[in-house]
Amino acid sequence: MLLGCVTEGNATFPAIHLLGDYLGPPSENWTSPDHTVLVEWQTPYATLGSDGQLTANVTCGVSFAALVGS
Repeated sequence: MLLGCVTEGNATFPAIHLLGDYLGPPSENWTSPDHTVLVEWQTPYATLGSDGQLTANVTCGVSFAALVGS
């Protein structure tokens, strides 16, 4: 399970809740309500380091578009 939150430009804090299932699709995706933040959680959902630390395979993208007046 991947839990977190992001801060959007309009000062809202939507929560991220993804549940990875090895029997399901190869990735789980979440897009913020204003479509500026994308979180992708890919299989394998986590890797175990030699020190025993579990690290999630997460990619986060931020999109910013500016509209210039006519």
